Amino acid sequence: MFKKLLYSLILFLVLKSVYSQNVQVKNMPNYDRQWWHPGFTLGFNTSDFVVKLGGDLNQADSLYQVTSQSSSGLNLGIVLNLKLHDNFDLRFIPTLTFSARELDYTFAKNGVVDHIVSKNVQSTFADFPLDIKFKSVRINNYRIYVLGGAKYAIDFVSQSKVKDLNKQIVKLQQNDFGWELGVGIDIYFEYFKFSPELKVFHGMRNLLVKENTAYSNYLDGLFSKIFYISFCFE
Repeated sequence: MFKKLLYSLILFLVLKSVYSQNVQVKNMPNYDRQWWHPGFTLGFNTSDFVVKLGGDLNQADSLYQVTSQSSSGLNLGIVLNLKLHDNFDLRFIPTLTFSARELDYTFAKNGVVDHIVSKNVQSTFADFPLDIKFKSVRINNYRIYVLGGAKYAIDFVSQSKVKDLNKQIVKLQQNDFGWELGVGIDIYFEYFKFSPELKVFHGMRNLLVKENTAYSNYLDGLFSKIFYISFCFE
């Protein structure tokens, strides 16, 4: 899904660049002279795990494999953009992100799949990304850009400290951090700037809380992998 969105955005950027050669009137010609801009962003995300299996999984009595299934969610944030240079901005976008991820545990007997147990992991993150945005030269009412930086996140619904062993839940650490990369296009309208954007976040912290259960014993780590498609208004 993400690849299709990326290809669509690239095609859109190319077509817009060709078309924009014939556009003469510039909207908000003084917009980029201002040293900072506020705004807001909303969009969708697809959340997943990078699963690192334990070396002793093959010695497990019944657990055969563990896989991750991605799920979709929503995100809403505030844009604070500081101009560093004609082609560079510093962006801080505190965001509330609603996401869900699923882990499928396949159990087998004598090499034959017996049953599959799915564990759904819900998260509500307060994200604090800090990115550097590199912008192309403005061509009439368009700019292409790439961005990259670091993000720290807090999961408000983390169950890392829950002690109800009967629920056999998959517990994740409350705090996460990692790097993110993105690409997008700035489109200047008469009264605001609109920016569709694609971004990927890869967590660097092992989120797994180890417990003596079949759902954590044979895992070495769980790392966040989240794709975003966002629409920024400034």
